[in-house]
Amino acid sequence: MESLRTRFEMALRSKLFNKTNSFNDEKAVLLKSLQHFDIYKTGYIDFNGWVKGLEKAGLIMEFPKQLKQLFDYYDTQHKGEIDYKNFVTQLFSKQIHSEESEEDSVESVLNKMRQKLIDRGIRGLIGLAKYFALSGRELLSYSEFKRCLLQTQFDYPEEDLLKVYSRFESAEERKVEYKEFINYFRVWVCVKCLEEYE
Repeated sequence: MESLRTRFEMALRSKLFNKTNSFNDEKAVLLKSLQHFDIYKTGYIDFNGWVKGLEKAGLIMEFPKQLKQLFDYYDTQHKGEIDYKNFVTQLFSKQIHSEESEEDSVESVLNKMRQKLIDRGIRGLIGLAKYFALSGRELLSYSEFKRCLLQTQFDYPEEDLLKVYSRFESAEERKVEYKEFINYFRVWVCVKCLEEYE
């Protein structure tokens, strides 16, 4: 059930993101869609209203057989209806916590990389920059980014590399500008070298 719920919530948040604009964020879009089917303005909707509200929010149901199971999960009082405002609040409070833990995780990987570069010194940073430059492009796809890191012995798990890539990924280009990635570490490495020189 946990895996199904996670997939459902991720798919829903993804669809909601596509429906946002400068006036309505994801939470507002979902709330308005569900409110539309609260005919008597009670703050509750039944299974059919919930499904229609999700479809109005843009989610083409990929889990038709498990929908009732999901509805029953969110129907915490077992009344055959959902407090949809509570449903929306819970959905987005989970997202905030997951984003916070994700950010901590990314920083942890970056700290490991930073320490590795500090240990290697300025030559290690220059070597990494050269590998990126050899690609012939300033904007790198994930596969190019990963290949450069692996060639310079930054052999981290795939999950960690994806997190780091996402951290530096340009929203417009959907690629990473390698100079921005290098500059992130440059200050730390140069400060350490100056400390050793003194």
